[in-house]
Amino acid sequence: MPFLFRGTGTLIGLPGTTVTHTVTITNDGNASDTFDVEVGKSGWNTVLGQATITLAAGASGTVAVAVDVPVDALDGDSDNVVATATSQGDGTQTANTTLTTQAGTVYALSVVGTGTLTGEVGTTVTHTITITNNGNVSDTFDVSAGTAVWATVLGETSVTLAAGASATVQVVVTVPVTATDGEMDSVVVTVTSQGDDTQTADVTLTTVAQVTEVEPPMTNIYLPMIMRP
Repeated sequence: MPFLFRGTGTLIGLPGTTVTHTVTITNDGNASDTFDVEVGKSGWNTVLGQATITLAAGASGTVAVAVDVPVDALDGDSDNVVATATSQGDGTQTANTTLTTQAGTVYALSVVGTGTLTGEVGTTVTHTITITNNGNVSDTFDVSAGTAVWATVLGETSVTLAAGASATVQVVVTVPVTATDGEMDSVVVTVTSQGDDTQTADVTLTTVAQVTEVEPPMTNIYLPMIMRP
């Protein structure tokens, strides 16, 4: 029996999710017919909702085809699967359609820092933050420092990273010569994705002043030797 067969074409899903395509069969014959449905080989896990569907003359029905997008899929990665329908009433009546599943874009990041470091008064302390692109697409991250009492300088204000890559940024803090032993100052460093500015993370860096007491040099005192007669 003649029939029409069409699919949803290209659908996009985020890594780690399942995308459900739909194929639609319309029985253009003049009698009820059952259609066999199958899917070919694919790189991504694909599950056919049902292998057969029975339709009255002129009726239409749908069959779901679920495709799992791998958790490690990069932005734009895709996979194709060919779905085929065949009339049981007339095996020469067959049609196919290609279903394409594409991985969507994920922007994500994580940041870790050196936490608390100690430095002598009058010196500089170099903190390090490590930025990791946890998304599936290359992204540029803006780096900014909040208000600090002690002079604080960022080594870089932006970093571009491929998906999954990491990079470090130095944060240099000057410990004032007037700082007392144990005095401290903290600064919050914030990292924001340019691809999606809702994706942001911050880390607090603390610098502690240390005063090392310097003992005065020893002084040798020489007394004259008196010889008794």
